Amino acid sequence: MVYLVRALALLALPAGLLAEGKAYRRDTTSSVTTTVTAGALPTGFAKIASTIEEPTVVEGAYVVVFQDDKSYKATGSKTTLRKKFSADLLNGVSIHLQSNGSSEDAQAVIAQLPEVRAAEPVRIYALPKINVVASATNSSEILSLLDKRQRPTENNSSSTHLSTQVTQLRDLGYTGKGVKIAIIDAPVDYNHPALGGCFGEGCFGEGCFGEGCFGEGCFGEGCFGEGCFGEGCFGEGCFGEGCLVSFGRDCLEPVDVDNTDPSCKSHATALAGVIAAQENAVGFTGVAPGVQLGSYGISGCTVGGDDEKLLAALQQAVDDNVHIVVYSLGFGNGWTNLALNLAFDNMAAKGIMIVVAAGNDGGSGIFHTASGADATDAFGVGSVDGDQDIAFANITTYTATAVGGSVSFDWRDGESPNNAGWGNIVLPLWTNLDADACQPLPDDTPDLSERIVLLRRGGCSDDDIATTAGEKNAKYVIYSDTDAGLRIEVPRVTETSLLALAMVDVATGASWFQLLQSGADVVVNMTTTANGPQRQLVSDAYHGGRMSSFSQWGPTFDGYLATQVSAPGTSILTTAPVEEGKSLYVITAGTSVAGPFAAGVAALVAEARQTQDRKVLSSLLATTAKPLVRATPSDDWDTPGNELASVAQQGGGLVQAYNAAFAPSVISVNTLQFNNTEHRTTLSFTITNESPDAITYDLSNIPAGTVYTFTETDLKTPADYDDITNTLYTKDAATLQFMPGAQVTVPGNRGSVEVEVVASEPPNANLTRLPVWSGYIALNGTDGFDYTLPYMGIGGSLDDTPALNTLTWRLTDPNAGPGEEPRPVIEPGRIVNMPAEQPILQVSIGMGLRTVAWDVVSADSGAVLGPTGIPSFERATRANYLVTWDGKFQNGTQVPAGAVKVVAKSLKTFGSEENEDDWLSLESAELDIAWSS
Repeated sequence: MVYLVRALALLALPAGLLAEGKAYRRDTTSSVTTTVTAGALPTGFAKIASTIEEPTVVEGAYVVVFQDDKSYKATGSKTTLRKKFSADLLNGVSIHLQSNGSSEDAQAVIAQLPEVRAAEPVRIYALPKINVVASATNSSEILSLLDKRQRPTENNSSSTHLSTQVTQLRDLGYTGKGVKIAIIDAPVDYNHPALGGCFGEGCFGEGCFGEGCFGEGCFGEGCFGEGCFGEGCFGEGCFGEGCLVSFGRDCLEPVDVDNTDPSCKSHATALAGVIAAQENAVGFTGVAPGVQLGSYGISGCTVGGDDEKLLAALQQAVDDNVHIVVYSLGFGNGWTNLALNLAFDNMAAKGIMIVVAAGNDGGSGIFHTASGADATDAFGVGSVDGDQDIAFANITTYTATAVGGSVSFDWRDGESPNNAGWGNIVLPLWTNLDADACQPLPDDTPDLSERIVLLRRGGCSDDDIATTAGEKNAKYVIYSDTDAGLRIEVPRVTETSLLALAMVDVATGASWFQLLQSGADVVVNMTTTANGPQRQLVSDAYHGGRMSSFSQWGPTFDGYLATQVSAPGTSILTTAPVEEGKSLYVITAGTSVAGPFAAGVAALVAEARQTQDRKVLSSLLATTAKPLVRATPSDDWDTPGNELASVAQQGGGLVQAYNAAFAPSVISVNTLQFNNTEHRTTLSFTITNESPDAITYDLSNIPAGTVYTFTETDLKTPADYDDITNTLYTKDAATLQFMPGAQVTVPGNRGSVEVEVVASEPPNANLTRLPVWSGYIALNGTDGFDYTLPYMGIGGSLDDTPALNTLTWRLTDPNAGPGEEPRPVIEPGRIVNMPAEQPILQVSIGMGLRTVAWDVVSADSGAVLGPTGIPSFERATRANYLVTWDGKFQNGTQVPAGAVKVVAKSLKTFGSEENEDDWLSLESAELDIAWSS
C-alpha cells in the first residue's frame, strides 16, 4: 500500500520559481503547478507528472483521532497500538492494522473504532532542503570590503529589519528576551558561532550533554568532557541553559547514523539564524537574538521524519512550556481537519503561538494551502519580496597590456549541468566584434577551448548565448550584465559543453570590451577557493515590497484563511551548518524564512508588551501590519500597482513590529472570515483600549478587490498565478455595515466595545466563478493610531462547486515509444480483455474532494450493479490521479461482461453522509469488458 503525499520543504523552491531579480513567470513544465493529495490516497492510485520527491507512508500504520470523550479500544486482533498521544495534544493514537493490506479492509477496521474524528496514514517526511541563492566564503573578509553606503547601521539592521520596524524595537533594547521558540524541523546546528556554539544548561565544552558530565561521549548526570550532553556540561558544542539553543529533543528513532553530517541540518539552521543569529563578521543579526531556541529534530539524513516523530516533538514542546512554535514542513493540503492541524489547534488553545510557513506553491493559484498553515488557529505567514537584493560576489584579478599590474573585479559564479567550477583558471579573454552571440559566430572564430569568452547579456536568452559559444568549443564563458549598478545576477544555462560560467557587472564588462577592441591582451585570473575574499552586494530590488509570486494562496476548501500576515522572504541572509570548507552564511528565500522572521517579531512584541498571550500577539501582528499592493500583470510587473493584494494571499500584510508593540488598543480577532454565501453570518470583534484615555475610532471599509477562482471558460479548475495576476482581479468590492455604527468610543483603562459586521458580497460578481472578496476594516483613532483588520469571504456555493472534473478510461500501451502516450485513452467500442488487460481510471479533481464512493452501473439500463473495488479516500486536493481497476466489485467478485460505467459520488464540502442530496455524481465513459480464463 503506497500513499503519495507531497511534503514540501518550504525553503526549497521549485526550479524556475524564483530567479534573482525576476518575477515568477509560470513554466508549464515546472512542478510548481502540480498538486497532490493531502489525505489518504488509496491503493493503486498514482499522481500524474510530478517531478517533486514524494514520500510514502509507514505501511499499515495510521493516525486515528477520536472525539473528545472517546478513547482507543482494540478491535480484536486487527489493530496493534503503536503510539498513544497525550490527550492535551491530540486525543488519538497511531495503530498498525493487522489486515490483508488492502485499503478497503483498512477503512473497515478504522470504521469500527469509536467516534473517529480523523484517520490518515502515518506519513514519512523527506529531509527538508534549503534553497541557497548565494553563499559566503571567508566571512571575516566580507564586511571590510563593503562600500560605506552598503554598510549596515550601527545595530546591524538590514533593509528587511527596517521595513518591518524591527530596527525601531531593537534600538529600544528589545531582543525577545524571555521568549522560548521551538523549531520543529531537522536538528539545528548549534555549533555555529552565530548560534551560540553550544546546546545546554550552563554548558561549556565540545558536544556535552548531562549534569556535570565528564568524559568523551558520555551522557547524563556527572559527565564531563568531549561528547557529553546536558546540564552542567563543559566543552565546545554543548546544549542547555546559558546557550542560545537551550532546549529541545532529538526525535529521530532509530538514531540517525549520519546526524553529525552538517548538510542534514541546513534547513533548521537557516531558520534559527533568521530568528536569533548573534553578531557576526558578516554584519547581521537575527530578528530577536535574545530569545531561547529549542531544536526538535524530526528528520535526518538516514532517518525520515514521520507523523509519530512530529507529534512526539510537539508534545515535548508543550511539556517544555514553549511560547512559540515554528514549522515549515507543510505539504499540499487544503483541509482544516488534518491530524496535524488538530494538534496545532489544541496547542493554540493552550496559549502557544503556532507560526507556520504558508507555502511556496503560489504558482498553483487560489484555493491551494499547505498543511499546518491551514489549521484553524495556526498563524500562517506569507512571503514579501525584500526592498533590496543582496548577494556575495567573488573577488579576483585580471591583467591587461594597456593597464599594467593587476586589477581586481567582482564576479558571480553561474550554473550549468556540467559545471566543474573555475578552480584556478588563468586564460586570455576573447570576444567578437559586437560581443554578441545571439547569432552564430563567424567562420573565422578561433577554437575557444583555451580562452575565456566574454559576451554581453541580452538580445536573446542566456541559453542561446551559451549554445552559440559552445558550437565553437567554448568551455568557459563570462557574461557581462546589462543592468547598471551593483547588481550582478547569476547566469543559469542548460548547455552541457560549458565547464564554468560567470557574470560580471556592466562597468567591468564595458572596460574589458574597450580594452579588447583597442587590441590589448586581457588575461583573467579566475581563481576560487573556499576562503577566497568576497564582497557583499546590495541593490534595490526590482519588485520589492510586493507579495512574492511563490507565496501560497488560500482559502482552504472549507473556506478558511491560511495566511494571517506576511514577512520578508527573499534575499534573507542567515546561518548555514558548520562544515569544513563550506560557507557559514547563505542568502536564501522562501516562506520557510518568512515564518521564523514573523516569529522573531512576535517575540520582540511579547517582550515589549510583557505578554505571552497568543491571541493578543496574533491580533496585534495582523491588525497593525501594512497591507501591500498587488503584483501587476506579468507584462508590466516592474510598474507598481495601486490595488491592494488579496487577503487570501497576504493576510494582514507586512508585519510592523513597533506598531504592534505600542498599539494602545487590542482587537479580539486577527481576521474576519465570512466563508461562502450559503454559510454567511454576522461576525463581530471587540476593541479593548489599554491606554488611560478614551479613544474614538472611525470605521471604514478598504477593499482589496476580488479574485475569481475560475476563468470564464473553465469552471472546474482554479486558475493559476498568471491568470490571477493578469485577468482575474476585479475592483468589485464587498460592502460592510457596522453596528452600532461607523464610529465608536472605547473607554480607557481596558474599556471595550463590541462591533458587529454584516458583509454583502460584490453586487456584480459572477457567483458561479467563486469570487473571493477581501479587504480591511480601517480603525482610525483620535489618538492618531490606526488599525487594519483583514476580512475575507467567498461568493457562491462551495457545496455546489463540483470537486470531480472528469473520469477518463486509459490502458497501458506496452509498445509506446519515446514521446508517445504510455496510457492512451480507451476508444469507444474497444473491448478490454480482462484480466490480461486492466483499465486505468484517470480521476481529475479540480477542487478539494472531501470523500468519494464508487459504484458500477449498467451502461444500458443505468441500474446500479454494486460498489466497485476502487477504494474511497478523503480530503484529496487538486490533481489528476490514476487508479488501476481489476474489474471486480468491493466483495472481490467479477463485474459481469458487457458495457458498464463507473459512477463517482462525491460528498459536498459541508454535506452530511446520511443525506442523499448532499452527494454529487459523475459518470465515466462506457467501458466494454470481456473476461477470459
